[in-house]
Amino acid sequence: MKRVVILAIAPLFGGLMFAQTQTTTTTTQTWNGTLVNAQCYQQHTSQSKSTSVDQYGNTTTRTTTSVVSECPVTTTTTQFGVVTPSGQFVMLNPAGNQEVVTMVRKHHKWHEQIVASQPINVEVVGTPGPSGTVVVREIK
Repeated sequence: MKRVVILAIAPLFGGLMFAQTQTTTTTTQTWNGTLVNAQCYQQHTSQSKSTSVDQYGNTTTRTTTSVVSECPVTTTTTQFGVVTPSGQFVMLNPAGNQEVVTMVRKHHKWHEQIVASQPINVEVVGTPGPSGTVVVREIK
């Protein structure tokens, strides 16, 4: 009877050991930059390609990205992003958007800056999420 108990328990421990090796980790990152209206920013970013052929028959393709960075946050903004000094744009996830709305209500200084169309510099701590969004852990 003791052998039956050992044989029944052995697969359980083997499964637990296998499950422990399947652990994934996520890396927390920090983005510093200016808070922007994400909808506006995405609508005003465009990319164009031009192809030219020189006198020797060599083809050159040039890709140009045009970004209008004047997408300030307004009192009605519901989707937010951050543009870093290097020009990287990261979009906040829905929970991060809600956190910004809550912070604007709580922090009178942020509300004054928004009404005056002044930039709001933030630090966002989070992890890269699906579709290029940031899963926000903290906004300062």
